[in-house]
Amino acid sequence: MSKRDLLPPALGVLLLGLVLGLWFFVRSDGTGEPVELALVAPLPLEPLTERTTLQVGGERRDDIPDTSLAVPGGISIAAGVRVPGSGWVEGRVLDRESGAVLEGMRVELFAVPPAGAPFIGELASLVGEVREYVGTGEALATTGSDILGSFRFEGVHAGTWYVQARGARHVPDTYARVRVSSSGDGGPVDVFVRSGGRVVGVVLRPDGRPAPGAEVTLLPSITTILDSVRTGSLCFLQTESEEDGSFVIPGVPPGLAYDIYAEGRGFALSFVLDVAVRAGEDSEVVLQTRKGGRVTGRVVSVGDPEHVNAPVAGAHVAAVPHGLRYIPFAPGVLLATRTVTDSEGNYSLDDVPPGEIDVVGIAAGHAACVGPTVYVPEGTGANAEDFELEVGPTVSGRVVDAAGEPIAGVR
Repeated sequence: MSKRDLLPPALGVLLLGLVLGLWFFVRSDGTGEPVELALVAPLPLEPLTERTTLQVGGERRDDIPDTSLAVPGGISIAAGVRVPGSGWVEGRVLDRESGAVLEGMRVELFAVPPAGAPFIGELASLVGEVREYVGTGEALATTGSDILGSFRFEGVHAGTWYVQARGARHVPDTYARVRVSSSGDGGPVDVFVRSGGRVVGVVLRPDGRPAPGAEVTLLPSITTILDSVRTGSLCFLQTESEEDGSFVIPGVPPGLAYDIYAEGRGFALSFVLDVAVRAGEDSEVVLQTRKGGRVTGRVVSVGDPEHVNAPVAGAHVAAVPHGLRYIPFAPGVLLATRTVTDSEGNYSLDDVPPGEIDVVGIAAGHAACVGPTVYVPEGTGANAEDFELEVGPTVSGRVVDAAGEPIAGVR
């Protein structure tokens, strides 16, 4: 079976994961009855930004704004322990190809395989005490390697965890499982890295001014995600733009197609596609953001003969990308655009990225549904046709422990 044959089912799994993730927006209203859940996720069909790739040491191209980029030589290391305990372990960071010890590497301890940490989400509830940090994909502890390549975690929650290292132009070759105990007998452990690259760039507001404080995310293009999984280079890296709009994403595995998107105030989620990263080099991008649009419409109920086309109040409505190419950006737009219909079933979705989107929604007593397709011009509004939600069954129940006692607060 070829990789092309594997792509449709892989995308199906990704979509299923997105839908399941949306279900975590369901909350209880305090009465024990579930409330409506928030479904959302829009995306444009065309790249919203301009990209330029430079060779290391090359001259700045004329089509890149004359903006100084804050490009530090190393990688930030926010050393500390987020989940404390009595355990410790030590080791060293080595270059896989040369065997040399490496100084200044960021070494992190995770409760789940690092590549999957950002995607684990609410499944972290299975991990007990450390569920909060597993759920957010944060490291349990962070430290750095010294001049001898050595590192040490101390005062960490005991357990069997995963450790990986990353540098400005070094990426994890693999991750290692390590036992953290009060005796430190799980080490020393060797952690290997290999050559990688960086992405440096600037985020600009729609009017061309720098956009400080924008959250910038890099992830593999959906066209290369299978290769990323196969080679172990799957990554999901984030940073924040500086006051001058500049940003640096260090330790990126070499690859032909990464997608980078920015989220922030004053603009819609904006992105650049297919950024190539080469080992030992910097790839530079100019992420020109765009204004979002507004989509207005009405949600009505169908399937109940007694309430034909009745407006649906309290329905959760949002937008999703019209096309699989932009699915990776969906979670960010989901959070930015979701809303709830008023008593007349009316809704207004703000900050919708320009392009063609589908309106989606769900409501109590109704099945989740994909509604009308809408083209959203940049910075203006668009009206959607009536969104028909079909009446569906409601599932309710009770959660109990092994002794039959009810358990509150379970999601």
